[in-house]
Amino acid sequence: MEFCQQKSYLQRKASTVLVDSDPNQSVCGWATNGSLHFEVIPLYQAARRTREFEHVVVDTNASLGADEFKERRPAAISSPS
Repeated sequence: MEFCQQKSYLQRKASTVLVDSDPNQSVCGWATNGSLHFEVIPLYQAARRTREFEHVVVDTNASLGADEFKERRPAAISSPS
């Protein structure tokens, strides 16, 4: 759960969301159970919702390669100018 520590650090700096792009959706499950105290959204909501946040953390499948990530990344997510 290293991403949870990173997410908590970023949340103290500015608004932060965790995008669960892992096919298992385990982070969304933890959030639904009240185990996490920050906002978590599934990948299909990322293009619409991530604009509301300063920081976006993405939980991916452990074996996801760079090429696969580029293919799955919503076009709306980009680095701030």
